[in-house]
Amino acid sequence: MAKEGKQAQAISMMFAGLTVANLVMVPLVTYLGHQLGWRYAFIVVALIGLLTILFIKMWLPPVRLNTQNSIKDELQFFKTPKAWLIILITAIGFGGLFAWFSYISPLMTHVSGFSTQSVSYIMLVAGAGMVAGNLIGGIMADKMRPERAAAILFIGLVVALTAVFLFQKTKSHH
Repeated sequence: MAKEGKQAQAISMMFAGLTVANLVMVPLVTYLGHQLGWRYAFIVVALIGLLTILFIKMWLPPVRLNTQNSIKDELQFFKTPKAWLIILITAIGFGGLFAWFSYISPLMTHVSGFSTQSVSYIMLVAGAGMVAGNLIGGIMADKMRPERAAAILFIGLVVALTAVFLFQKTKSHH
């Protein structure tokens, strides 16, 4: 559906929902969790899920099913190396993102010395970086070969995470 030469930017706009959620909702729910308790954070997420279902039902246009292909035909895609490469890249990418997310709070509080109250603000900065990175990645993938754009972005990520490892100041435990 995207215009020629703008396909990657269209995909990045689709994923903007995930990055904007990280920008706005993760810090907000983290703040609520610290102020009211973790159970309230889960209630907020559940309510957002229910709203999402409602909005999809209200605003998603009807989509015609492609009845020309059988399920067996559709599953043939999983016999291709391309399918498994896509699955592998997605699993590694999201696994890495959520691993990083799991450790950002202890990294900021235990290693860097920030207060637990500042974690919401740190998550806001991290979310802004995700939004910017998503948009930049979409533009890069339309301006150059997507493999080259991905390689440049992954190298940047490796450099940044290696810098975190090398320059961290850990507290010594005696």
